Amino acid sequence: SLDQALRLADAQEARQQGEAWLKAAVQSGDHRMRSLGLCKVAEAFCSEKDFASAAEKVKAAKEIAEEQSLDDCLAVVKLQLARICAQPGGNADKALDLAEDAAQLFQRLQSRRGE
Repeated sequence: SLDQALRLADAQEARQQGEAWLKAAVQSGDHRMRSLGLCKVAEAFCSEKDFASAAEKVKAAKEIAEEQSLDDCLAVVKLQLARICAQPGGNADKALDLAEDAAQLFQRLQSRRGE
């Protein structure tokens, strides 16, 4: 669910949850679950400071969200990208822009959890 996707977890929990969602998505063909699963795995990579791998997973999640017009997933993608950009050596201005975009999407979707 969107609430579970937004809840921060430690690296191990995030990876387990993300991989479980990806496995279920393969079996069911659920694009939303696949996109959110990729974002959750990216969260695990971020926790481990592996930002290149995190960015790779988020890029795949973004492609799915855009192709399938999944605005809730796109908001989670933007939030995850903001976290990546906000890391030391990242692009703070881009992180802020992405976080604002995500907040606007969540607001439009009336998801207070994302704000």
